[in-house]
Amino acid sequence: MRPVRVNQTPSRKRTTPLMKALGASAKVPVSAKKLNYVKVEGAKDPVEVYCRIRPLANENHSSCVVQVDDTTIQLLHPDVHNNKAIQCSFRHIFNENTAQKEVFDRVGLPLVDDLLNGKNGLLFMYGVTGSGKTYTMTGTAEETGVLPRCLDVIFNSIDQRQVPKYTFKPDGSNCFFIQPEDQAQMEAMAEAHPRSSRRKRQGMEDRIPDCSALELQDGSMFAVFVQYVEIYNNIIFDLLDDTPIDPIKKTFQQRHLREDAYRNIFVVGAREMEVKSVAEALDVLEKGQRRRRVAQTSLNAESSRSHSIFTIRVVQIPVSVDIPEDMINSEDLLTISQFSLVDLAGSERHKRTGNRGNLLKEASNINNSLLTLRTCLEVMRENQQMGSSRVIPYRDSKVTHMFKTYFEGGGRVRMLVCISPEAPNYDENIQVLRFAEMTQEIQVVRATEIKVTVQNPAKVPDVEEYQRIEQTMVIPSYDFTKLVHPVELQDDEDEEFYPVLMDDLEMRKKSRQMAIEISRNTYAEVYRQTHAAEQQLLQYYQRIAMLEEVVDARDKEIAKLRDKLYGLEREKAGLQREVSGLSRNVKSKTSELKAKEHALGEKEAELERHRVVAAAKAATEVKKRTVEYEQRIKSAQAQFKRETKNTRAVLNRVRRVLDDSHIPQSVSSESLSSLASDAADSHGSGHVFRAPGVTNGVQGGRAVANMRHRRSLSQGDAQWVSHEPTMPVRQSTVLQPKLKKKKSRTKLNARDLSKSERYLLMHQEQDNNGGIETQFYKGDVLPTCSGGSQVVFQDVEVLRQQSPTGGSAQSHSPRKRSHEEQNRDVEARCSVAVEGHSARTKISRR
Repeated sequence: MRPVRVNQTPSRKRTTPLMKALGASAKVPVSAKKLNYVKVEGAKDPVEVYCRIRPLANENHSSCVVQVDDTTIQLLHPDVHNNKAIQCSFRHIFNENTAQKEVFDRVGLPLVDDLLNGKNGLLFMYGVTGSGKTYTMTGTAEETGVLPRCLDVIFNSIDQRQVPKYTFKPDGSNCFFIQPEDQAQMEAMAEAHPRSSRRKRQGMEDRIPDCSALELQDGSMFAVFVQYVEIYNNIIFDLLDDTPIDPIKKTFQQRHLREDAYRNIFVVGAREMEVKSVAEALDVLEKGQRRRRVAQTSLNAESSRSHSIFTIRVVQIPVSVDIPEDMINSEDLLTISQFSLVDLAGSERHKRTGNRGNLLKEASNINNSLLTLRTCLEVMRENQQMGSSRVIPYRDSKVTHMFKTYFEGGGRVRMLVCISPEAPNYDENIQVLRFAEMTQEIQVVRATEIKVTVQNPAKVPDVEEYQRIEQTMVIPSYDFTKLVHPVELQDDEDEEFYPVLMDDLEMRKKSRQMAIEISRNTYAEVYRQTHAAEQQLLQYYQRIAMLEEVVDARDKEIAKLRDKLYGLEREKAGLQREVSGLSRNVKSKTSELKAKEHALGEKEAELERHRVVAAAKAATEVKKRTVEYEQRIKSAQAQFKRETKNTRAVLNRVRRVLDDSHIPQSVSSESLSSLASDAADSHGSGHVFRAPGVTNGVQGGRAVANMRHRRSLSQGDAQWVSHEPTMPVRQSTVLQPKLKKKKSRTKLNARDLSKSERYLLMHQEQDNNGGIETQFYKGDVLPTCSGGSQVVFQDVEVLRQQSPTGGSAQSHSPRKRSHEEQNRDVEARCSVAVEGHSARTKISRR
């Protein structure tokens, strides 16, 4: 730092890189200062909203968006039966075939023009996840997006009008100051040799730049600064910060929003990097892109999990010839303008993205911030249209708080809405269109430039240092215009004047020679010091070259390690995604298992309840049946006792008849009929049954009684079950069985018996004459105590055909039987009639 005579020696002035760039003849008018804006009452501009339609991923997919004209689109419901259609108008609509160049020329180029003319601008990218916001913002190598084209146009326009690097420096309070020459040279010297190990920009090394340029008015020099931040979970992080808190986890320091002296909102501590070319700016952009938070969802392979804000700040100072050159270092003349490009994260629905855990939390914060933005715009519209004075909740979200200045008249605001025409996105597109339509109704106050004064934090310490050095300097005084011994000349003959004059001249000569000697010595000393400084500077250069080689080697090693780290990070990210997927599967399987276990437990409990209820019902039924059967058994026992008593009485009568010595040898049919009638009457059932094969001893005469007759008329409507052979032989007999209610079965089961009251068994066999004899065994179906059924055969009927002229039929002529045969016959008949089986009853004689 050189000593400078401030306000005393105008020939010595403090020089800066800006003075060298502008030249000694550069003059700056005071009226050229501009940095901030004020509201112009009555002048308002609407928020300009544009729309871009993304092409379908598959041409076979159905679309829910139809472009009516260049300013109107129509949204159709995917259900063909729903004829409801929604229309929305925009300033301009870009269809599926629109190139990136056309989008930039209509949307971004006017904002770049404002930026280079000292005005602020804001551009939003809004839409659902996967609608093409990031593609429109950055693009690809073949189709460059809006942001790289903005940088192309800026540097094409100010290519030959940039001030040297590090001329302007951010002061940390949203302003800039002019840096002293020595500090600027030191910082420029640190980057005199660019590093050869700079990482290539992925996908941008072969891009096609935009060659457009804007015509600017002469008289200004420019410097460009960029800033890149993101808002993640409503927290601001600097993507260009090189000092993370935790290098392993890569967590960066949280940044905050503040207001400067002119009520402009800015991010405190965010790094602003000066760039001199598009390549440097894209390097900064790529550096921040690598640090952005992205994740894989069901709708997008790399879905942004944060809102990113890339800010381009242009610092310019005008040049003229109206005032002295010493005003060229005044920061009062700086013009600072900025252009913010915002890539908003897409609104998401949990049902479609399938987010869980941290992704679900991120999606919730994204939706909340977008909802806050919408709420602020709704309140602004209500205040403008209804004349109300509701407080706009800017501070509810970092996004709205950060851009509060723009909505209050700090610059032009534009929004580009991206729409995905896929039919499943119908509901999300409705919300996007409603938000866009509401945004267009917002009126932003137009702003104009004002003059401000900016303090120079580096100037005051420099002046004080110069004054201190000036006071300590000893400057020798050599004045050769005055005489040492002043004597006045009286006349031409004055002899004293000339000797005195000669002495003074000799003294002046000696003084001059002494001053020359001192000057020579001073020059030699200065030359020596300058040579030593140059030698030292050369050593410094050599040392810097050596250090640069070391730094380059380390940079190469760092680049290799960085590449390796990036590979490991990608591998780690893949493994984390795999682990997350497995964890989700495990959680889902665990939840499913718990649900099934819970359902199984409920079923087991229900089965246990049913078992207990069934057991209780069974116990009750058993008890009921037990009581019922005990009563039936008691009743049957009483009935059996009565029948036994009656049977004994009949047997006693028969015994008395048999023991009577006056009974003739042959019993007449009348006596047998009367005996059978008495037995039937004494039995009480009105039925006399005879076992098969037992024939009546009475062969002739008139019929006295039908032993198979039933007195109950209700038996004629009983349900019969007929058990027949598989292939019975039908006979052509006149007499055929005729039953009103009959079910024919070839194979009998328990259900058939339980629903029937009578049983009929059909049996066919060959008789002695070679003909067919059909036998019908009839019986009653009775329930058993165990819940089943039993059949008690009561009768048999036989159908048989014989020739009337002959045959081997046995003679049925009556014959006399002995007394014992008569007794056996009666006993057999009585046993069958009374007990219902052919077991012989032992008759005890008294």
